[in-house]
Amino acid sequence: IDPTAWIEEARYSKDGKEHVYMGWGNTYPWMCELEIDGEDISVKDQDGDGKITQGIDKDLWYQDISGIPEIAACDKNMSDMVTFTEAPYLYRRQDADGNYFGDYYLFYATHWREEMGYARSTDITSNKWTHGGVIMEPTATSDTNHTAIFNFQGHTYFIYHNGSLAAGTGQRRVTCVEEVFFHEDGSIQYIQETSTGLTGIASR
Repeated sequence: IDPTAWIEEARYSKDGKEHVYMGWGNTYPWMCELEIDGEDISVKDQDGDGKITQGIDKDLWYQDISGIPEIAACDKNMSDMVTFTEAPYLYRRQDADGNYFGDYYLFYATHWREEMGYARSTDITSNKWTHGGVIMEPTATSDTNHTAIFNFQGHTYFIYHNGSLAAGTGQRRVTCVEEVFFHEDGSIQYIQETSTGLTGIASR
């Protein structure tokens, strides 16, 4: 569930060709390469055996995220010790001229109730990610929290959701946005959930 897509432009890929990758997952994170032929989209058969198989170094690749901290013992009955929860989102930083640089980022919901975390990798095809930390605690008004993140006019924005508006609940949620700031080493500053977002004006 909750797929994310990444277009690796030809100028950044190892073979000089454009590639499209899709990530998804609940409990376990997965990724594959897509083949796009006009309106037809399919999973690429990496070894050409006519079958789409799942596993390490298969057509559907398991993503190994190292370093996610163990949850507290009192919470393990809720999560069954799951550390990656769901809702991955792929991202890479851009400079003022729109050129991508630095690590690849994988954002995701982690633990339960869902807090927002991220991992980094130098190679999107390596299947190896290192957990970078928690950047948003669980919201007070929604059990889940999913993200998107994008660059716009020289700034980076983080999309998430909660149930903070009138009549809001864990299932009646609203879209929220905050600006993202990076440390010099590429790690991400903690993102504070607010009631006013970017405008400084509360909505009703």
